[in-house]
Amino acid sequence: MSFSGIDGEHDAILTFALSFEIPVGNNNLEGEIPDEVKAFVLMEDLNLRANELSGSLPESMVSLRNLTLLDLELNSLEGEPMPIVIELSNLRRLRLSFNDFRGVIPAEIGRLEKLRELWLGNNRFTGQLPSTIGDLVELGKSRKGAQKSVVSLLYPG
Repeated sequence: MSFSGIDGEHDAILTFALSFEIPVGNNNLEGEIPDEVKAFVLMEDLNLRANELSGSLPESMVSLRNLTLLDLELNSLEGEPMPIVIELSNLRRLRLSFNDFRGVIPAEIGRLEKLRELWLGNNRFTGQLPSTIGDLVELGKSRKGAQKSVVSLLYPG
């Protein structure tokens, strides 16, 4: 595998990039998100968009409490991400669309009070959307306070 001119093992490349908060979206990275991601507790932006990542989110991601952006769109990730996501209380932008995530959207999603963008479409989430989505008063606001279309919640349910 090659990443931005660096050849080497996937975990080592990803760990190196994440340690400097280098966006690694659109780089054809394959495999699972390594458990070592837990070491980056000060990281604010995690952009792994549009790679070929698979597997479930490592439980150790709950330690990334400073994240304001979690962008995992356009991968082949699976499992139930919500038990991890609802622990990331500083999230402003959550982008999980176009994966194979499943499960229900829990009522605890309403605890993500800073959330401005929520992209969940094109997964296999089931059930009803919780009424606590209405508690997300920042949802849909841009940085300048203007409303913009940043919510994608469509999924079969």
